[in-house]
Amino acid sequence: SNLKNVLEPVINGIKARLASMNETIRNVGKGMVAGGAGVGVGFGVAVKSAASFESALRNANTMMRLTESELDAVARTILAMSHDAKSGSRNATELAGSLFNITSAGFSGAEGLKILREAARGATAGVTDTATAASLLTAVINSYSLSAADAAKVSDQLFKINELAKITYGELAQNLGSVLPVAAAASVKLEDVGAAVAVLTVGGIPAAEAMTG
Repeated sequence: SNLKNVLEPVINGIKARLASMNETIRNVGKGMVAGGAGVGVGFGVAVKSAASFESALRNANTMMRLTESELDAVARTILAMSHDAKSGSRNATELAGSLFNITSAGFSGAEGLKILREAARGATAGVTDTATAASLLTAVINSYSLSAADAAKVSDQLFKINELAKITYGELAQNLGSVLPVAAAASVKLEDVGAAVAVLTVGGIPAAEAMTG
């Protein structure tokens, strides 16, 4: 009973700060009361996870400038996305953190979330983190003057390049940016850029050298 009284303000504080996590916190709290100290350790992990998620989300909101109700809607979408196998089931805090990069690239609201979903899917397929996939995805979209509606197609093309070339997704993200503006200005399609990268890297040329403009 004393333990419950001590933890109750913590639970209420989290509920107030992040409404979208209410159900999760309530369930953990019930388990703590029923299960004793061992479950209380698990509750501590849940609190830390919730705090990290909120911090990442509010950091992204320094760019998005959403109201609390709008931010709550975004939080709910990201939490649902983190449990969606089609989106790669990525960690919610990782997704929220990547939203900052996406917003910085000029995509917010529904567009930003659409790109985030495809970046998460691409990260899982390319065995990398969502932020890396998001940076590469937005770089291609902006270089070729595309839109968020093209995100799924572009993500598939990038994974195909990653699959055919002797290169990691991280190397692709790190080096392709130097080629994209030149290729786009010369009307060279992304597929053709990818084909050239594949030929060069499979032929033994390092990724950085293969993609020097």
